Amino acid sequence: MTVVPSSTSTSLTFAQMSELAAAKGNTLKLKYFPFHGMVEAARFLVYTSGEKYEFVHPEAWPEDKVNTPFGVLPVLNIITESGDNLELAELAVIENFLAKRSGFLGNSVWEESIISMIVSSTSTVFDKYIVMVIRSPDSIRQELLDRWLDLTLPEWIKYHEQYLINSGNTGYYLKGSNEVSLAEIKTATLLPAIMKIAEKREYFSEEKTPALFKVLETAKKHPEYARWLASEEYKDYTAKNIALLGF
Repeated sequence: MTVVPSSTSTSLTFAQMSELAAAKGNTLKLKYFPFHGMVEAARFLVYTSGEKYEFVHPEAWPEDKVNTPFGVLPVLNIITESGDNLELAELAVIENFLAKRSGFLGNSVWEESIISMIVSSTSTVFDKYIVMVIRSPDSIRQELLDRWLDLTLPEWIKYHEQYLINSGNTGYYLKGSNEVSLAEIKTATLLPAIMKIAEKREYFSEEKTPALFKVLETAKKHPEYARWLASEEYKDYTAKNIALLGF
């Protein structure tokens, strides 16, 4: 079995790789399964990057695990104009890289850190659902789902509502901001799925969770995000997500 190296550009220095990765005119290839899963925000950032792009799906999984840096998806390949292949794995790293290139990661090191903190919190609550519930044996899945619904999710709702209210309840996580960042995009991409999973608990409404609803509406009004939601690619992934996962 052949293991593909993490980058075919092993002769390049990190300084050269950094310059090539930041340049325009690259082709972005994001590899993940053919549904939204956790990567809708990353796909949006690829879509709105202004670069040529391709959403790639594994042909054989888990056999293809050996051809990824850490045996997981997503993987982002950046094909430069000179033909070099730069590779990144791990979703949080891919999101931050793409968000920074496209102006969705704030305007300072501190803003970047706060946005990353918020995204980490939102990613974690959904990660726990995937790991605890989706990947659990059928015999204990309902018990673990109830635990996630009764304990994990209400805490996320409580603290995000409070954080947003403390920030002015404007639809933006950063106080005084009027720019959509990865923080709003990440919440907007996962919130509809979370609402569907928890619909019987009636946790969400404009009365109960007004701040989170305002974030969702703020993201939807962003021109590029609205264009993504209207795209055929988005609709196709949504249909496959519903068929596979029910949301």
